Amino acid sequence: MAAVAVMLAFAGGMSAVPAFASAASGGTGTLTGQVTQASDGAPVYVCANVLVYRGSTVVAHAMANDSTYQIAGLEPGSYSVLFTPNCTGPDLIGEWGDGTHGATQQTPTTIVAGSNMLNVALDPGAHITGTLTGSGAPINGIVTVVPLSPLLPGYAPRVGVSVGRIGSTPLPPGRYGLIFDGGPEWIAEDQNGVATTTPTSPPLVLGLSETTSVNIDLAPAGEISGTVRVVNADGTLSPMPDALVEYQNLDTPNEQSGLTRSGADGRYVIRGLNGRYQLEFEGPDESARILPEFLGGSRTADGAQIVEIRNNAVVGGKDVVLEVGGILEGWAKYVPTPGIGGSGYLNSFFTTFAFSRLDTSTGKYVRVDAPGPGEPINGDPYWGPLEPGTYRIVVDNVYWDGDPGAPGAKRYTFHGGVTGIVVGRDAVTDFGDLPLTTRYFDVSRASGADRFATSAAVSAATFAPGVPVAYLANGMTFPDALSGAAAAGAKNGPVLLTAASSIPAEISAELARLAPQRIVVLGGAGAVSDAVVAKAKTLTHGSVSRLSGADRYSTSAAISRATFATGVPVAYLANGMTFPDALSGAAAAAKLGGPVLLTATGALSAPVKAELSRLAPKKIVVLGGTGAVAEAVLRQARVYTHGTVTRASGADRYATSAALSAVTFASGVPVVYLADGLTFPDALSGAAAAGSRGGPVLLVEPGGIPEATADELIRLAPKKIVALGGTGALTDAVLDDARSVLSYVSAQTP
Repeated sequence: MAAVAVMLAFAGGMSAVPAFASAASGGTGTLTGQVTQASDGAPVYVCANVLVYRGSTVVAHAMANDSTYQIAGLEPGSYSVLFTPNCTGPDLIGEWGDGTHGATQQTPTTIVAGSNMLNVALDPGAHITGTLTGSGAPINGIVTVVPLSPLLPGYAPRVGVSVGRIGSTPLPPGRYGLIFDGGPEWIAEDQNGVATTTPTSPPLVLGLSETTSVNIDLAPAGEISGTVRVVNADGTLSPMPDALVEYQNLDTPNEQSGLTRSGADGRYVIRGLNGRYQLEFEGPDESARILPEFLGGSRTADGAQIVEIRNNAVVGGKDVVLEVGGILEGWAKYVPTPGIGGSGYLNSFFTTFAFSRLDTSTGKYVRVDAPGPGEPINGDPYWGPLEPGTYRIVVDNVYWDGDPGAPGAKRYTFHGGVTGIVVGRDAVTDFGDLPLTTRYFDVSRASGADRFATSAAVSAATFAPGVPVAYLANGMTFPDALSGAAAAGAKNGPVLLTAASSIPAEISAELARLAPQRIVVLGGAGAVSDAVVAKAKTLTHGSVSRLSGADRYSTSAAISRATFATGVPVAYLANGMTFPDALSGAAAAAKLGGPVLLTATGALSAPVKAELSRLAPKKIVVLGGTGAVAEAVLRQARVYTHGTVTRASGADRYATSAALSAVTFASGVPVVYLADGLTFPDALSGAAAAGSRGGPVLLVEPGGIPEATADELIRLAPKKIVALGGTGALTDAVLDDARSVLSYVSAQTP
């Protein structure tokens, strides 16, 4: 306990009066004194501040000079006087004028007019030492000090850690709680070794001059560990030092994901984990030629073993054995093309390298992931290691004649490939120059000045003269044309759009070219007038008939009844009030030889029920989600087939179109038609053309190809893509997207 030197104590012990106080009345008081060290009485030179408080306000202050201080101009009265060391050196702590070390001075200092002397001796503080380790090894960390006893004003006790060693500033006597935080890799503990972020009892009790040792060993906070080994040439295994380990939290990919490396013994440890993790292992660098591998032995993420860490679990033994691959070297080079340009080694970000490995059991090349993320630089693609074997490489490069962002810039595709490249273990195989020549992708547009001219253009590009039948449907509404498209596709004839009261000139010209063996008018006289029927009779040497019903549902049943025999392989049900699902369904129905029947959302109509009963289809497919066709319709439909009743649908009209194509058409279709998913006119004739040529109709947005459609295009790998309608329906960006997809497809499936 520090002593207050040379003090006069007044009765009751409630105030401290400086010695040698002047008896003069009136005026102000001056406070003087000396600051020394309690341990040996040595002076504290210019290392102490003196603060004079009245209440909670500092009214005067001074700095000790040659261990003495003087503060003048104090009004007589009661004060609190605080002495604090302000420099490094002796391990001293501050104290009040009455020798206490709490938040306030317990016995006030009384100042009288004249001279007042107050000498103090500062006490040495307490210290905290010890060690901080994690799983027994020294670590750095942060120590939070929680004072449980009141401290001097402005005092901030600090405890620090350096390479596992704990040290503190001089601390006032009292009770303390401590929290030791080693970072996210470790579970925080308090001074009692309890895993917590709030100190528990008992606290540390520190006395003057005492040194208290605290040794804390933190437990890991969620840990995965294991050993990385590599297969040697003789088949033995060796630890792989410095292997790269990439871990990804699948629950929160942007958090608790990162990289680490194995130690000299091949061992890796990842701490601070909480969630489901995927681990990928790679060699130290490219020169090691190590094949990347996911935990679980898979080369791809799809087959990766997932490790779940919850409640700070410690999971060990996640070992992996890596293999050595081989390196391919070579240079992709343009072959100059007259009128296009493109010469020398390519250096472009618009390049796709596709790798396929020979499956010796089947004799076929199987697509494998590219071995490295690098882009080609001067023709060298900077590839990583490949599994030993025989390979084929296919390269597609987009060449722009001008700035890609500039209006009018022309886009060309260069293509090349090499087959039969043998890659050996820990070897470099040079396949030399790989020439790239221009490649044409058949992406076109079928369009006209209006919906009627577009209809004629689609027909002209698809059907030769002498077709067995041509269908005429009202071009201002969609139901009859959609039901007719499935029939037209099955009969190998077009659907041509007409006005209600007359046949447009473009359609008349196309009918004259086609010279159909017969013409079928779809819908009643309110949809297509008798005048149109009369005109149609002049455009064929065969019959002209009408298929119609009381409404769109009965018309679809009439078209089906006139076209399809009992026992069809499939019948499709589509919402009769919207067009997207039926549009894609018409091409699928034509492919499989079944009708598209229209239905209301909530129930089948009597004519459609009767037609389903007659057809007795082997299965029924409902097009669209429950918002388009309710579950009640599926239940009704089950009565009319001994087979399955399924639904083809997706998250939206584009995904539904893609889903229907995926279950209907195999890869390698001759053609795919792209139609605007928001408007119907240009697409109506395309459904019949698609059905006739054995390809699907996929829906797209006016300004681009949605992801679901692009994925299905890649799977289909079509020989040709036709966009239905002019730029008002589908912009040129759709055609550019289609060419990009075909370029990708060509590299995927050479």
